Amino acid sequence: MMRKYKILSFLIVLLGMLCINANVFALDNLEAEKIQFEKEMTKKHVGKTYWIHSSFGKYKEDGKPANLPNLSPAKITKITHSSVGIPRVYFISNGKTYYVEIFDKIGSKFSFNWHFIQQNPFKTFKFSKSIWDKIKQEKITIGMTKEAIWLSWNYPDDVNKSVGSWGVHEQWVYGSQYLYFENGKLTSWQE
Repeated sequence: MMRKYKILSFLIVLLGMLCINANVFALDNLEAEKIQFEKEMTKKHVGKTYWIHSSFGKYKEDGKPANLPNLSPAKITKITHSSVGIPRVYFISNGKTYYVEIFDKIGSKFSFNWHFIQQNPFKTFKFSKSIWDKIKQEKITIGMTKEAIWLSWNYPDDVNKSVGSWGVHEQWVYGSQYLYFENGKLTSWQE
C-alpha cells in the first residue's frame, strides 16, 4: 500500500514538473514570437514615411490621447511591445513622437494598415480641394467616392452590396451610421 502512495506521489510531482515546463515553454515561445514580430515589422516599416489614417488610437509619449490630423505624414521610428505585450509602433509627426498599439489583422481597428496609409494618398488619388479638406477633417459629403470615404472614415465595420440592372448599390456600416452608395458614389447616409 505504501509503495502505491510513493508511486502516486512521484507521478503527481512528475506531472507538476511537466506542467511547469510546458508553461515555461509556452512563455518562451510567446516571447520568441514577439521578438520575431518586432524584427519583421522593424525591417518592413522603420525609417519609412507613411500617412496617418484616422485620428483614432494615437497617443503622445506620456500616454495621453493625441489629436493628429488625418493624412499627416508620419515617419516610423521604432516597433516594440507594451508592458502587457501589445505591439507598439512609434512615429514622428510634425516634429513630435507618438505611438499607436496595433494588432496585425487587416481591416481591424487595431491593424497597422488601419492606422497608416503606406502610399502617398495625395499622389494616389485626385480629388478637388474641397473633398481633400473634408477628408482631412474626417468628414463626408454627398457625391464622395468610396475611396474618399475610406480616406476620411477608414474601413467600414461591414459592407452590404446589391447588384442589379440598375447598377451597384452598397451600404457601408460604421457603428450605428449607414452610408449608401450608387455606382461608387455616396448618395445618402443615415445616423
